[in-house]
Amino acid sequence: MSKLHIVIADPDEAFVDGLLRYLLTNHAERFEVSSFTEKTYLYHYLSSGQAKADMLLIHPRLLDEKVPWEGIKTVLLEEEESEDTNTPKGLKIAKYQCGDQFVNRIMELYSQENLRGLPPWIGQQKTKTIVVYSPAGGVGKTTVAMGLCIQAAWEGKSVFYLNLEDLASTELYLAGEHEQSLSNVLLYLREEKKNLARKIEEAKTTDPQYKIHYFQPPANVLDYHEDLSGELRKLVKELVAVKQYDRIIIDLSSSLHSNNLAMLEACDEVLVVCTPDMTVSVKIKLLLNELEAITCRSGLNILEKTSFLLNKYEPLASLTVENQYYIAAQGLLKIPKVDDLLVPYGEKYRIDMNSAFGTAMYQLMLRF
Repeated sequence: MSKLHIVIADPDEAFVDGLLRYLLTNHAERFEVSSFTEKTYLYHYLSSGQAKADMLLIHPRLLDEKVPWEGIKTVLLEEEESEDTNTPKGLKIAKYQCGDQFVNRIMELYSQENLRGLPPWIGQQKTKTIVVYSPAGGVGKTTVAMGLCIQAAWEGKSVFYLNLEDLASTELYLAGEHEQSLSNVLLYLREEKKNLARKIEEAKTTDPQYKIHYFQPPANVLDYHEDLSGELRKLVKELVAVKQYDRIIIDLSSSLHSNNLAMLEACDEVLVVCTPDMTVSVKIKLLLNELEAITCRSGLNILEKTSFLLNKYEPLASLTVENQYYIAAQGLLKIPKVDDLLVPYGEKYRIDMNSAFGTAMYQLMLRF
């Protein structure tokens, strides 16, 4: 993935060190960074002919006619917001603000004059969308979705986790913080505003350990009790179009309403999670009947891209139930039952990927 190369020039060493650490710790996959605190070294770097620079973030004390910043998008680092600057085209950014807000402002300023309004890595990635679904609750669907996200991230892939459950358990696993949520993106989509890519950048957050990108859950669960199929299609289409992500994992609720059907239709792969339970077996059969009916009505064969996972598998307990799934011809991937799979991690939980469950996630990702 191509990265945005930023040059930071500010005489405040503490500020430069802090910003450098933040960018390299939380956004290393997006940025390359060079930093300077003295004008002389900055001048030699920019005039060397070998300098990499997409953006120059510079304090006014280091900006004068001797610095060869022509041709580089130059942004003035301000102690606080003001209206009067000598920066080319008036580009400016306040130094002291939340790290995520600082990064969002960088991307907004870069987008203003970039031809397509998007970061330089746009068009570099081949994205695959994977929906994780089950018609039954309590089968471990979200655990499987998160396991896939973590495994993909461990393999060096860029991942977006899109949780569309009515009551999302995202905060149990991921530790990012952000004032905005999926509600902000849905509102933006309803109002049919332009530049959705920038809004996604502004609203998303990142787990600091796994570097998985995601939205905070909606502020109001009733946001989902409407027909949002059109908006959700646009959202997934945009996440794919920017080509920043290798894998987009979509975690659905157990309902089969218009919103979920839109995601089943729009994705590349569908993973249906089952467990060795008679109730789940009945619901799987009903789901199969419904998907076949959809194929007859619309001609769209969702089953062609569907795989079935038998979760919490215990060999002696599952053999008879396994035969009840007529989809056995496709080959069930068995995910072994693992005791104490979730490990406390501060106020969050981490999935024990060094287990049979983690091995199953590795094998599953090999399919994609």
